Amino acid sequence: MTWLPLNLRAGLTVAAVVVFPACFGDNSDEPGPNGPAVTDVAAPDGLDPGDTASITIKVKGKPATQLSIGAAGVLGAFRQEFKDVITDGAGEASWVAEYLVGNASGDDILTVTVQDIAGSADAATKSMTIYAIERLGNVTPVGPEVLQSSGVLLAYPMVLDQPRVVTKLGIVSPPQLAPVSTQLGLYATDTATSVRVLAKTTANIVGGINEIAIPKQELAAGSYWMVVAYDGSPQIYRSTVEVEVRYKVGHVFSTGLADTITDLFTSTATSPFFERNFFLVVRQ
Repeated sequence: MTWLPLNLRAGLTVAAVVVFPACFGDNSDEPGPNGPAVTDVAAPDGLDPGDTASITIKVKGKPATQLSIGAAGVLGAFRQEFKDVITDGAGEASWVAEYLVGNASGDDILTVTVQDIAGSADAATKSMTIYAIERLGNVTPVGPEVLQSSGVLLAYPMVLDQPRVVTKLGIVSPPQLAPVSTQLGLYATDTATSVRVLAKTTANIVGGINEIAIPKQELAAGSYWMVVAYDGSPQIYRSTVEVEVRYKVGHVFSTGLADTITDLFTSTATSPFFERNFFLVVRQ
């Protein structure tokens, strides 16, 4: 194979990096004495459509030698398709590449190639599952834009009608003048006035659909709570349809979300709360 400098390789199609026959896994070969080899492709076993993942690629060749790595996917694309690396004294080098998953679900295959300046090459593949997903909750604006009262923490009800894997928490937000810092988490019922954490995080919310990744939660069917607290009083979408929530006022944003949130009130007809644009992203 003819060695191509980086400025020429940039114009190659994805197909150009999948021509080598070797496979990663049980059929991978040990690096030959004179040629490079792909020694590992470390990637998640499964991702959701629209995810971004870091893929660690390890290669081996002669010590202190330049190698060129190429990477391509079927259901997504690498942000950078080629990378030149220099091996260390043991002949090893690595590249952490960013992979952008597309909108399709199914079996994805990553193909990685490595080539040295003499034209010797090797290739490897890595299989991943891209899961079909579903959004449970309110994903279109439920009502007009209003100001959220400052210092209010909401535990908003979410119901799973069957066992599901929850991967993200979602908020649909009106346009904001600046990103809004938000504390949010997924909680289970603890007592009549408290909830206990399953996952929590902090994120900046912008106008539009916001989906914030959490450690995946394999949950049984049942009732759960999406806890949300904003820094300040941003614009939110809110309907006039009442929904029974748990809440507390006077939440101090700088203290974060507790693992067990206590002293919660339940909304009533005389102290009503209304539908918000909250949702869960779950795997089908």
